[in-house]
Amino acid sequence: MERKRIAVLIDFENIHDFSVPKVENLDIKFYLFTGAKQKNISIELLQSILEYNKLEIIPVTSIGENALDFSLSVEMGVLHKTEEPNVEFYVLSKDRGFDFAVNYLKKKYGRKVRRVEGFQFLSPKTETTTKTTPPKVEKEKQADRSKMLNQFYQKYANFLNSTAQPISKREEGAKNQIRSFFRVENLQENEINYLYNRLQKNGFLG
Repeated sequence: MERKRIAVLIDFENIHDFSVPKVENLDIKFYLFTGAKQKNISIELLQSILEYNKLEIIPVTSIGENALDFSLSVEMGVLHKTEEPNVEFYVLSKDRGFDFAVNYLKKKYGRKVRRVEGFQFLSPKTETTTKTTPPKVEKEKQADRSKMLNQFYQKYANFLNSTAQPISKREEGAKNQIRSFFRVENLQENEINYLYNRLQKNGFLG
């Protein structure tokens, strides 16, 4: 089975306190961009990255505002041209200024790329199971609800027969009156429609 390939470009000026989780079956290369004033990299960090055996440290020696950001963005463009289309790019940074370059590469060239602030994307996804209601139980629930709707209809029909307040002849007005009457029961829209149609069929709407 071919391993998933990932390139991680790290803005070490912005995020420099992290460790990389070990995940099997991934082919990852790290590009660590360091600023002109950064001289030290922790042994623990290097060890966690070197678990994957692919690391390139790219020192940005220019001193100036956003020098590292521009260098990383340019390098990402170069990688896009040289890497195969199935390689996913991740920019590790809290700097939202990278979002323009990320979105441009994604929308114009279709590269799978995103900015992240941690390594959660490397964590294996846990499968969630959807609980399904057994058919017999579902059928019983529907029968109970149908019985309850009949009771609601009788209750509202009795109310209309005993009051001088007429129900609106406009469909939306009549449905609003039904909603108001059963506001505690919190009826669903299809149940409102059922009561309205039954009232109309039995001559309550004129």
